[in-house]
Amino acid sequence: MLHRRRLLLGVAALPFAGTARADRFPSGPFRFIVPFGAGSATDQAARNIADGLNRLFNVPAVVENKPGANGAIAAEVAAKSKPDGQTIFVCSNTAAASNVAMMRSLPYDPLKDFQPMTLIGRAPVFMMLNPRVEANTAQEFVALCKSRPGTINFGSGSASTRISGELLKARASIDMVHVPYKSTPAALQDTMAGHVQMCFADPVTSLPQVKAGTVRCLGVGNRGRYTLTPDIPTLIKQGIPDFELMTWTGVMLPVGVPTAVFTTLRDAVVKIIRRACLCRAPGAGRLGDHALHARGDATHPDRRDRALSRDDEDRRHRAGVTSSGRAHQSQAHPSRRARRAPRPAIYYRSCRRRVRRGYRRWRTSGAGRRGTGASSPGSS
Repeated sequence: MLHRRRLLLGVAALPFAGTARADRFPSGPFRFIVPFGAGSATDQAARNIADGLNRLFNVPAVVENKPGANGAIAAEVAAKSKPDGQTIFVCSNTAAASNVAMMRSLPYDPLKDFQPMTLIGRAPVFMMLNPRVEANTAQEFVALCKSRPGTINFGSGSASTRISGELLKARASIDMVHVPYKSTPAALQDTMAGHVQMCFADPVTSLPQVKAGTVRCLGVGNRGRYTLTPDIPTLIKQGIPDFELMTWTGVMLPVGVPTAVFTTLRDAVVKIIRRACLCRAPGAGRLGDHALHARGDATHPDRRDRALSRDDEDRRHRAGVTSSGRAHQSQAHPSRRARRAPRPAIYYRSCRRRVRRGYRRWRTSGAGRRGTGASSPGSS
């Protein structure tokens, strides 16, 4: 009888097990898995989110860098970790998308082993050149490669930068030698030292070096001029057709995390991203300085649709047409013009109530009575 009573109590407590775990979350330190080395854009984003979670939950947050195999090593570790919400995988499109197309076999499945949480941001690739190379524009660099086929090296620290180099070879019909690295900062460092002549990099890693004069930026792989670097021309404008490649950084969790824990953690991460990504000057070392277009909680369908509509609107503005297909009266970039969302109806109703309330107070006061000679509100 006693055994049966214990069994019934245990079965009755099963529906509340997930709630109890959610109430105790987090039960230990956070563990961030990063697929690239220290100093990369993914690493900086992970460290800023880790710092934010440390402040919100008052628990330690450890960042583990596991570079190599284009992020496959880190992705495998994250996929096999315990789905308790304590292990967070901060990855880029390399481990989550590009490896599927570039590698024959993977020790993980991005669709089955991970649960996407939110998008941190995205940005185009930048073409970096050693200052000692005699080329000031992309056309001059293409001409140099054609005059010396097979002697110019380019480095890459991720699948995105590797694809960028191969895309340049295909679009410009040039021959370059590829040199792989474990991370983009390592490839950029060898470009500065002259071990390789050129590399593609993200704005987080490269733009501070451009300002310091250690590398030369020849162009950006975007359809139009990048918002945060309007003085850098696009590679398409310089005669390299259809050269457009965007990179993104996001947050994923191992599949199987309880819904309550996932929701709590996602709200905290999105709050950190929105608070930090306020379009500061690029290269200052904070999450908002990553020169990335922040898309906090972009996995939400409504927010994702609005983000895609904003992207489409930006492309239309760069092309010089409106949503109706007519030409713009002003060709200024939308970021340089005041763009304000329409006010909700309750805003105007509250304004009218405040105006009527102020008018009644004025009429009932001595200044509003006739014959006093007082002027009406707003008259000079």
